[in-house]
Amino acid sequence: MTAGALVRRRVLIADDDDDFRRDLSAMLGQYFEIFTVARGEAVVECVRSEGVEVVLLDIDFGEEPSGLAVLEMVQGLEEPPRTIMLTAENRVEIGRTRNPRRRDRLCLQTAQPGRTDP
Repeated sequence: MTAGALVRRRVLIADDDDDFRRDLSAMLGQYFEIFTVARGEAVVECVRSEGVEVVLLDIDFGEEPSGLAVLEMVQGLEEPPRTIMLTAENRVEIGRTRNPRRRDRLCLQTAQPGRTDP
């Protein structure tokens, strides 16, 4: 690498919507090295194999594991990447996840009608 060359951060876009992955990749690709996966179980493998630093993670893949389950798996890694949760839902509740190594992390969770407990 030459002096002054920029290091591009490695970002994983994990979403089951093909168009969304393509469009977000096109927007962010000029600034970051982009990886994409369409299924939750592929996220941890990609983080490990590609050294991903940031994950943009869909809350609902439409199948198991859910984005929230994948978030727990990612946070359990020795050096977990920063993770930003994504959702197309109009209503969300925000709760702080409990990870003693990463207290700054927030998780968006889809609100359930009629549910009032945190």
